[in-house]
Amino acid sequence: METISFSSAKVINANTFDSSGWTEVTMPNVTTINQSAFYNCANLTKISFTGCTTVYQKAFQNCGKLASVSLTNCTEVKDYAFSYCVGLTSISMSKLTTLGTYAFEHCTALTGAYFDILKTIPNYCFYYCTSLSSYSKGDIVTKIGEYAFSHCTSLYSAGTSNDPHYTYLNFDSATYIGNYAFEYCSSITAISLRGLYAAGANILYNCSALINIDFSEEYLNVTSYTYLNSYAFDGIYSNGGTRSINFIIGSVPTATNMGAFVLTFLNSGSYVYIYIPTGGKLSTYLPSGARVYDSDFKSLGKMQTNAYGYDIYVFQYK
Repeated sequence: METISFSSAKVINANTFDSSGWTEVTMPNVTTINQSAFYNCANLTKISFTGCTTVYQKAFQNCGKLASVSLTNCTEVKDYAFSYCVGLTSISMSKLTTLGTYAFEHCTALTGAYFDILKTIPNYCFYYCTSLSSYSKGDIVTKIGEYAFSHCTSLYSAGTSNDPHYTYLNFDSATYIGNYAFEYCSSITAISLRGLYAAGANILYNCSALINIDFSEEYLNVTSYTYLNSYAFDGIYSNGGTRSINFIIGSVPTATNMGAFVLTFLNSGSYVYIYIPTGGKLSTYLPSGARVYDSDFKSLGKMQTNAYGYDIYVFQYK
């Protein structure tokens, strides 16, 4: 069996083609693909379901050779739908509004994900997608679940850049980020989180290339840091040598729990640069609970005022 094409089918029932030998499937009028419909179809390389709106759990799980997917009208993809599709290199669904947990986990060849209107990236969605380098429209995402991009070691770009000096991972509309959402994303150099309101623990754990974290937008709610886990930014460190990291803070937080700015460096001599609006008091923008005030850090005072309207304060990890 190689190619299958049905023009009249509307629904594919659960497990219908489980472990079948099809290589290409074209069904333009199908609207629903049910659970495990093509599960473990080891030879499947290409699918076209241009009329499909819903893909259920595990529909294409373990289709290791699947490389071409056409789901132009799909609005919902459920849990594990494409997990372990290790041959899939790109996914584009412009009408997708709902994505399930683990939907693309271990799609290790996936380099780009393109969803024009998707607002929520669920738990473990791109877990271990080690080739994923870019995520389009990251700047419209409002919620990122726990471990959503964990071990996406190639990820460095999402949304649009807000600083010509850096390629930002831009999730400015994200108000919530779950535990370990970006852990071991070792290619991220700069991330913009201007709308962050709540975050779990270790959201940037072991992002060893990270230099800039931007919270600078003035429209931020002044209580924006109230719901950050005490260890939200713990575990940001490198595995060798000294380094520096910038926190750009443009709105005044009212939270008392500033333990969110916990930083762990493996090596002494590393620097933390705190950017606040020119003329502002450091103690106002970074209250006493911040980790950089602990005895592990040495304050080197105000370094300079830069061209973007920030005073820069420097702390060194002893």
